[in-house]
Amino acid sequence: GDQSLVLEDVKCRGKVAGKKRKRNQSSADLVEVEASQAEEANQVCGPIKWIDVHHNYEWFATFDVSQPEKMWIAQLESSKDIVIQLHAISGLVNFEKHSYGAVNALYSCLQNKKCFHRVRSEAALAMANTAGEDTDWAALGLLMKYYRESVFNPELFSMSDVKAKKLDVGEQLVSQSVTT
Repeated sequence: GDQSLVLEDVKCRGKVAGKKRKRNQSSADLVEVEASQAEEANQVCGPIKWIDVHHNYEWFATFDVSQPEKMWIAQLESSKDIVIQLHAISGLVNFEKHSYGAVNALYSCLQNKKCFHRVRSEAALAMANTAGEDTDWAALGLLMKYYRESVFNPELFSMSDVKAKKLDVGEQLVSQSVTT
């Protein structure tokens, strides 16, 4: 059946890089090094960049992950998985006060041509949602800059002809999300 909300603290236990052994160590020194390595393995490793709880969608459950803004930014910038990137974008939008770091991370995602077009479109829409007095409306300025560089034709003072630029479908969808 349905279970109520369960709050879990996830502790990361990892292997800390071991010290290099010298060839001429005595057996007492080796025992001491192994004991210190075992002690270090039980310590909490850090820093954790971000957490992916729902890996490979093996569980039939919904997860609400709350993590600091810098972890959402690291998740957006370092992950190659589309769903994780979209989850990071929605996590960045849900903060009450937005920072310049979040706006810059969303803008770099928008500019990254290697990102999937849906992720880039969501980053553009998230930038519109994060624009406010907290960041001195920096997100709107960056959206206008992207619009001028990729969509606007300064010679005609209108949107550039998409056929003339020969944009692919993904670029067309991103440009549409910037203009909305």
